[in-house]
Amino acid sequence: YMAIPATLFLLPIAMLWEKKVPGEWPTVLGKSHMSDFEILGEVWVLNQWTVFYIFLSGIFSFMYNIVQFSIVHTLSPSATAFGGNFNKA
Repeated sequence: YMAIPATLFLLPIAMLWEKKVPGEWPTVLGKSHMSDFEILGEVWVLNQWTVFYIFLSGIFSFMYNIVQFSIVHTLSPSATAFGGNFNKA
C-alpha cells in the first residue's frame, strides 16, 4: 500500500537531482553531474540489454515478494518463526 506514495515521493529526486558521476564515467558520458534518469538514458544508448536486465530483475523481485508474502500468511505463526530462525542456529 506504500509503493505508489513512495514512488511519487522519490520520482522527482530521481529525475531532477544531479549527482557527481563516479570514476571514469564522466569521460564516457561527457558530463560530470547527472540525474539518475539521465544515467538510465545514457545506459539505454550504450547497451539496451542492460536496461532490460534491470527491469527483469524488478519483475523477479516482485514475484519473490509475492511468494514470500503468501507463504508467511499461509503458515502458522510458530512455523513462520521456526523458518525465520532456521539459518540462525
